[in-house]
Amino acid sequence: MDNYFDVIVIGAGPAGISTAKQLSQKGKSVLVVDNNVANNYVQKGSVLSNSVLYYSYLYDMFINRIINFIDIKEKDVKVHVKKLRKSIDTIKNKLSKTFINELVENNISLKSGVAKFLNESSILIDDEVYEFDYVVIATGSTPKSLKLGSKINYLTLENFLNLESIPENITIIGGGYVGVEIAVIFKRFGAQVTIVEKEDKLLRDFDDFIVKKFEDALKKGGVNILKKVVPEKIERVGSKIIIFLNNGEKIETNETFVAIGREPNLANLDLEKAGIRVKDGRIKLNNYLQTSNKKVFVVGDATGFNMFVNWSYKSSEIVVDNILGAKRNYKKVTIPKIIYADPEIASIGITEQEAKEQKMNYEVIKYSFADIEKSAILGFSKGVIKIIYNKDDSKIVGAHVLGKGASELINIFGLMIQLKVGVEKIKTCIFNNPLFASILTDLSEAIRGKCCDS
Repeated sequence: MDNYFDVIVIGAGPAGISTAKQLSQKGKSVLVVDNNVANNYVQKGSVLSNSVLYYSYLYDMFINRIINFIDIKEKDVKVHVKKLRKSIDTIKNKLSKTFINELVENNISLKSGVAKFLNESSILIDDEVYEFDYVVIATGSTPKSLKLGSKINYLTLENFLNLESIPENITIIGGGYVGVEIAVIFKRFGAQVTIVEKEDKLLRDFDDFIVKKFEDALKKGGVNILKKVVPEKIERVGSKIIIFLNNGEKIETNETFVAIGREPNLANLDLEKAGIRVKDGRIKLNNYLQTSNKKVFVVGDATGFNMFVNWSYKSSEIVVDNILGAKRNYKKVTIPKIIYADPEIASIGITEQEAKEQKMNYEVIKYSFADIEKSAILGFSKGVIKIIYNKDDSKIVGAHVLGKGASELINIFGLMIQLKVGVEKIKTCIFNNPLFASILTDLSEAIRGKCCDS
């Protein structure tokens, strides 16, 4: 049958393409369905935000470090948004072509169109019916919309580079990972930034101690943080936007960026026709990322579990193994979370709050690393490491890092957690200087004094 495939993957983002590649390499016939290959990921997601974060970092370094020893005045330096957008477009176009080439090189069929289920074993792509052994839903996620001020053109990841210039001030509604990264971008580019967050802290899934240090760093850098408040009404008055908060206060701002979370993109799939159960906007999944229809699996953002790119790749690996007959439980996988803010935050394993809830016999090691050689050279502020280990067996169960190099250091802790290594093993390792990992040499001394024999 021309319209039969072993596996049909709906969605051509990183999770979908990774799944398709692995299955094709295992000899499966694979069809990938999408209107625009890698569109969400490249055009509106991680590639876009990380690219702009990098350019904002370069700009910040130039303004605060490089300009000190070259003959240029700060007033002569400004961000040209149109040129920035052009540079980002070059990156996006290159990566989009890379994704398409990967499909071609792996003999994967690609169909442009919209897929929806007809029944438990077939789907409709535009006007054609396709049958399958398995379907993998990899449709990604979409930003949640703010149901206030319908006449306001809110900024989101999809449109913020359409600005003509960097605004004098900007208010960001939402203090999750997108919100804080956007706050860092605009602060580096010279805007006055306010974050409005409904919870009592930013980054609610991260360790309280680390988040408190992070919030202090943002405030010290000039970011205004308002917590436990929500907008009740938003109006445009001339060139200004007025945000009325539920505590009676109001904010006057030039632009408003909405970052109140993301949700799985499940629209128009007709999941009920395939017997796929959905609850609260998420597909109900078992421990193998399998739906109530045993022929259908879900990967990446579409699971609703984790909106980080590394989860896209790990979930695709798990689903591929399970389609091939394994029984891999996604709950046994530990995924690091990294916020590329300023300072960086990285976390893996459980937080201290979770250790308490589990009534674990745990111990905490906190280490504030001083200005090590690399930090001094690059001009970064101090940072902190927090390790949580089980006192019954000395195994590390959680690690949380704040500061430049956090995204590098967390991988070491992730490996230790995955391999169930005891905390005392850190002191047996030698870490090269002046890499950020050399911080762990000093940390080993703290560990030796805390839990181990000298």
